[in-house]
Amino acid sequence: MLALLLVIVVSVVVGVAIVISIVRGAAAERARAVRARDQAIERAQLLAAAMDPDVAMRLLGYDGTQPPGHGGPATPPGSPSR
Repeated sequence: MLALLLVIVVSVVVGVAIVISIVRGAAAERARAVRARDQAIERAQLLAAAMDPDVAMRLLGYDGTQPPGHGGPATPPGSPSR
């Protein structure tokens, strides 16, 4: 009886440890993806700064048919507003 209780307790502890490690891994992966996305946006904006304004606007996703603030990409968190 005692051995069965010990097996159950150890199984629960191991299960909790596995769930915690999976959740932490997913959070770390999400943070890496957000950083990569923000860096890609920064690189695109830097590249666009060296281009012809019309070409740069198309590269950044502005099609010219919508008023400012309605047709372009979202401003990444922490970046200065335009």
